[in-house]
Amino acid sequence: MVRAACATGVAGVRDDWIALAGEWGFQLSDADNVAVWHGDRDDVVTLANASWLAEQIPNALLRVLPGEGHISIGLAIPEIIEDLRSRAG
Repeated sequence: MVRAACATGVAGVRDDWIALAGEWGFQLSDADNVAVWHGDRDDVVTLANASWLAEQIPNALLRVLPGEGHISIGLAIPEIIEDLRSRAG
């Protein structure tokens, strides 16, 4: 998967890392009405990381999906989108 992603160069990967490590223009504590979704079988991002993120955002809701991993959580996209719609009003 990584080889295919970098087949035409590493610029996209570089840009992702810069965005991840750089300033986002807001503080997590300024976010509102957020749900953090996490699969409990994720072996890339730990549940502790997801919990920490949710704790930094006032009133954030941590939604842990049993049996889902880093990629397979994508199977919940319809549920995640519905949650996003309901949060948006």
